[in-house]
Amino acid sequence: MSQPSQITQYYLLSMKDSCDRILKYIDGHSLEEFFSNQLLIDAVERNFLVLGEASKRVPYRFKKKFTTIPWESMYRLRNRIAHEFFDVDPEMLWVIMENDLKENLKDLLEIIQQNRVVHTHKKY
Repeated sequence: MSQPSQITQYYLLSMKDSCDRILKYIDGHSLEEFFSNQLLIDAVERNFLVLGEASKRVPYRFKKKFTTIPWESMYRLRNRIAHEFFDVDPEMLWVIMENDLKENLKDLLEIIQQNRVVHTHKKY
C-alpha cells in the first residue's frame, strides 16, 4: 500500500490528536462534572470541530478504503457544533465520547499504522 500524501497524513494525525485530547480531557470526570465545567465542554467542542473538519478534508478515495471511520458523521457533528452552537447538547457529546470515540481512535491508529503515516510538524 502506498503512503498517503503529506496533507492526508496531516489530517489523519490531526484527527488522532483531537481524539487523544478529548479522551485526556474527560479522563476521570463524571457526566455531572462534565456538565458543570464550561471550560471542559468548550475544549471538547473545539476538538470535535477539528476532528470533523479534518475528516472532511481526507480525500474521498482514501475514505472509501477505510469504512470503519464514520467520516460523514464526524463532519456532521462539526457542522452542528459550528452552526447550531446554541443547540449542542453536552449529553450528546458525552454519549459519543463514552460509546464511540475510543473505537474511532483505535480504527484511526490502525489506519495510520497500515499506511505508514509519519508524524511531521508541518502545517498546511
